[in-house]
Formats: sequence, C-alpha cells, structure tokens
Amino acid sequence: MKNATRIVSLSLLGFCAFTVQARAQGDDMAYDYKITDSGTVGMQTVNGVSTGHAIVSKGKVRMDVSGTSRALAMPGRPGEDVTIIMLDSGKTIIYINPKTKQYMQINPMEAMDRMQKMMEGMGATMKFDFTGEPKVENLGAGPEILGHKTQHYRTTTAMKMTMNGMGESQTIETNSVTDEYLAPDLKNAADPFSGMSNGMSGMLGGTNKEYTEKVKQLRAKLPSGMELRAETQATVSMAQGSQSMKNIREVTAIRKTHATPDQFAVPTGYTKIDLPMGPGGPPPA
Repeated sequence: MKNATRIVSLSLLGFCAFTVQARAQGDDMAYDYKITDSGTVGMQTVNGVSTGHAIVSKGKVRMDVSGTSRALAMPGRPGEDVTIIMLDSGKTIIYINPKTKQYMQINPMEAMDRMQKMMEGMGATMKFDFTGEPKVENLGAGPEILGHKTQHYRTTTAMKMTMNGMGESQTIETNSVTDEYLAPDLKNAADPFSGMSNGMSGMLGGTNKEYTEKVKQLRAKLPSGMELRAETQATVSMAQGSQSMKNIREVTAIRKTHATPDQFAVPTGYTKIDLPMGPGGPPPA
C-alpha cells in the first residue's frame, strides 16, 4: 500500500501542470514567459526557474522551455530544454526533447485512468470525496502588467482520495490555491496558461464527473480576460507527510503572429518513447 500511495502522490506532482487548455479564439498569438517553482518532493527540496516562448493558435499550443523549473519539464527529464505541444485544447500533450531527439505523447486523462487500473491490479481501490466546495473570489484590482490593468481572482480547490487494499487504508488530500491576475482588455487573446489553476485537485478529480463539472462551473465565474500572472500553491498530504509546490508563471511579452502547421508537429527522425515510472510521471501502460 505504501508503494501505491507513493506512486499516486508522485504522479499528482508530476501532472500538476497538465491541465492546460488553450482557448480557440482570437488571432494567433506569441508570448514570452517565465516560470518559477519551489517546494518539497519527499525529502528533496525543489527550486527552479525557466523561461520560454509560446505560440497559441486555434486550440493548439507550442511552448519552448529552457531552464530548471519542473512545472513544464519533460516527465523523467527535469532540467533539460523541452518543446511541449498541446493539441485538441489540451487533450493531447507531446513532449519533444531536442537533445535526445525523442518525444512522448500523453493523454492526461487516459494516463490517470491507467494509474487507477494499476492500483486496482495491486488490490487497491480509490474513493473520491470533496473536502470543501471549489470557490473563486474577486479580490479587486491587481497591478498593471505590460501596460494592461488587471483584476485579482483567487481560486481554491480541494479533494480527498481514500485508498483501501491489503488490509490497510490510506488517505491522500490535495489542496490548490491560485491567485490569478487577469487583463480584461485582452479577453479575445488565446491564453497559453488557461486551466493551470485547477492544479493537483483538478488532476486528482479528473476522472470524477461531479468534481469536473464543479470545476467547470467555477472557471465560468471568471471574466473573459487573459492571465498575465498567477501564483499557485498546491499540497499533497498523507500519513507519511506532505509534499508541496509553489508555482509562479508570468507573461513577459505579447505579440501577434502567424502560426504554421509544422510548429505543432514532431520533427522528422525523432523516436517515440514511453511515459516513465517515477517523480516525473505515472507508470507506462
């Protein structure tokens, strides 16, 4: 049971950024951004900073990332440059490693389903419960960013999962609080980070229809405005201790562009690899 709990907690930490969904509206846009994360994973202290460039076009996102942040790292290869391509409004995620000329393709919800089936194969069952209603708060005017006035919103989500098997019971609780600074005058600009505020609780409840619908209703309360900065504090708590990550993402430049199909395709000659076991992601199929 301890191994099963460890796999689930590591998977949640590895997937906390996989809830990205691009809005298919407005012009093709290009962004520069900075990602900073810090926290603890087990006994390890994590600190990292990455910068990158994003292109958003008609529900597709391409993010070129360089640095040491784990928030957008390739599973199993933190600290290496990576290109991330998100298709179908985030339903398909492709990680491309230019150093090794390898790539992996992931459907986040399918990966979580595989993890749940693996738990069942180990004799464990999982039950989802709400530890509080998801909520969004309007905290008033935020700072001016890149010449755009912003509004400050705080989103809070929480979920509890109970695992039973082999005569033992384990409970994993996740909590995620995100402070977002949205620019109302950029309401028609496609947003590369839309959906990341769902955090760990969003992934933990990803296969729970009731929770998914509540998060959807929650996000609908936010105004139509582009996120220029956000800070997310996410925690996974269990009997063995807590693991937490703080992530700050900020847009540092915005401009219109014209995207081409090849920017959202895997380069010729790259080898496909499986999703690894370990801190970067859940077990392969």
